[in-house]
Formats: sequence, structure tokens, C-alpha cells
Amino acid sequence: MSLQHRLKDYESLKCADEHKKYQLDCIKDYFRETKLTIDDSFECDGNGNCYTNIPGTYICYKFSNNCDCQLHKCPNFIVCETYAPQQTLNDYYGLCYRCSIFYKPCGEGRGKLNVFDNMKCAYCEETKKCIEQAFCDDVLCLQCFKFAHMKPGNGDCPVCNIKHPIDREQI
Repeated sequence: MSLQHRLKDYESLKCADEHKKYQLDCIKDYFRETKLTIDDSFECDGNGNCYTNIPGTYICYKFSNNCDCQLHKCPNFIVCETYAPQQTLNDYYGLCYRCSIFYKPCGEGRGKLNVFDNMKCAYCEETKKCIEQAFCDDVLCLQCFKFAHMKPGNGDCPVCNIKHPIDREQI
């Protein structure tokens, strides 16, 4: 593995670690300030309206036990690792909120990204599991994709430099 690839691994892990620490801080703050209550009088319509999220995160919890609603994996779960209520998927092009912003903003882009086994990454040129870009035809391995998309300020294709339509610093 090249030095450039190892540096990219390090940056990707560093960003992921910073994001996890941020989410953990949001969760701690939320539970310090908020007492969770179950509202058994809430009438859910069966689409997951009985779920709410912890502010600053995409983590949902159920506040009513009057239904059998479950969280569903986002179609881009391999990238976002998000479970969402059906209502969220219905509202955001069949995606979790985060993926709708990152990969289908204002209805532009693919939204659901296809995953391919044993394909050559257009950036690092290694053959492994790859995922298509949302705004161009390049295919990147998951590691290169996450590095290109998860680091703040990124989102442009590292191969063809097509710009993401939304500046992620604003999100």
C-alpha cells in the first residue's frame, strides 16, 4: 500500500473518529437535559411517526409503544450506516435524511448508489467492493468514496472533479 493511500486511510479514520465523538457528545447532552418519556396515548399511523431523533444526530428512538413500527436500513446503509423510520424514507426519495442531502439534493443525483463487488476503483485502482458516485459515472472503492464524501468540505469526485451541488460546510 502506498504512502499516499496510508495517509488517506489515516485522514478517513480521523474524520470518522471526530464525527463519532461529536455524536456521542450530542447524545450525552441530550440525555443530560431531556427525560425520556413513553407516550402511550400517541396514535401512530404505522409509518414510523412514533420515532424522533436525538438533535445533532441521525439516531432515532421510539417514544410510543402503541404500534409495531420498526426502523429500516437506508438503501445506502453501506455508506451512511443509518436506520430510519418509514416516514423519513417516504419523505426523502426513499433515503435517510443525510443521504437525501448528500446524494440527491433538490432531486438531483442518483440518490440510491449501486454497489459492485470486485470492481476496479477509478481513484486508487485497486480491485475490491466499489460504489458509484452520485453525480458522475466514476466508481470508487468504499474507502476512497468515504474519504471523498465524509471529510468536511469534500464531496467532489476525486477522479473527474465534478462538484457536489451543495457546499457541505452549510449542512
